[in-house]
Parts: sequence; C-alpha cells; structure tokens
Amino acid sequence: MRYIFVATTVLVLGAMAFFGFGQSAFVRPYLGPLRDASDRVLHSLFSGLLTVSFHYIWEYPPTASTKKTVLVTGAAMFTFCIASEVFQGLSPYRSFDGKDIAFNLLGAGIGLVLCVIIDKIRVRIHARNKQLRWRNKLQEPEEEQQAMIPMHELEDEDGHEGSDQDPLHPNSSEGADRISDDIERQLGPVR
Repeated sequence: MRYIFVATTVLVLGAMAFFGFGQSAFVRPYLGPLRDASDRVLHSLFSGLLTVSFHYIWEYPPTASTKKTVLVTGAAMFTFCIASEVFQGLSPYRSFDGKDIAFNLLGAGIGLVLCVIIDKIRVRIHARNKQLRWRNKLQEPEEEQQAMIPMHELEDEDGHEGSDQDPLHPNSSEGADRISDDIERQLGPVR
C-alpha cells in the first residue's frame, strides 16, 4: 500500500467535504451568478483528483493489466459518485441533484483517462529500463569478459594473448562481430 496516496485521498475527501458543505457559508455569497458553475467545476475537479489518488493507492507492477486496475478504480468511483449524491439527498443540509452525479462521473472519467495514460507511460519506462539492463548485462566491459575466460585459453600456442584465429573467441574480430550481430538481432540496433 502506498501511504502517500492514502494521505492524498484523505486530503481530497476532506477538501470535498469542506467545499461541499462549507461552500454555502464561506464562498457562495461572493460568487453570485457563477455559483452553479463553480459547483459543477468543483464536482468534476475533486472527482478527477480522487480517482487518480485512489487508483494509485495499491502497489502493482507496471506489467499488471491496465484494464483490470482501471475497471476496479472505475467501479469504485462510479459507486462513490452516485452514493455521495444519495447521501447528500438524505442530509438535511444538502439536496440531491442529478447534474452533480453527471459532473462527478465526468471528473472521474477524466481521472481514469489520465490514469490510463500514466500507466502506459509507466509500462514503457519499465520495458525500456528492463531492455537497458539486459543490454548492459550483455555488453560487459572487456576486463570482465577476459576475467570470465579461463587463463589457459588466454594464450595461444606461441604464447600470445588471445586467439585471433578462433572465430568464436570474443577477442577475435570475427567473434566480436558475431556477438554484436547477435545482440542487434535480439535487441534491435544499438544507438
């Protein structure tokens, strides 16, 4: 569980409660004709923020199914958007409004789209980092490659280091070309 997103979710819920119930006492008298528009914007904004913060509460690997995580978040937010308005209708201080549900759902939908975009970026970054780690593992420095070669293979019959005659030996030009071609075939061109 990611506690920073739990804290963010609690803060967004607190802000929703403050602006939802406190708006009539603090803000509404000064808004005049913009009162209804600001209420709709607040519904959309806070629903979107709540969706994004709620989506990232649970840790899941970047390779997890985006569809599954978005469906869980979407179902939870759909339920929350409708339930919050139903509970407002039961409250003596607030009233039920179908337009508020629509703007809550709009904000949650925008938040879900943002989550999908962020998840796709995370998957690409994870794949790129994995590819770079693998590429770096294959392209070890010469000292490490020579350290892995047994000592008796480092010298040929004449006492020279390396074996330029053996095409499979990494120190030979043919062996190095073959290894480089194998890496490019598996990973794509090296930039």
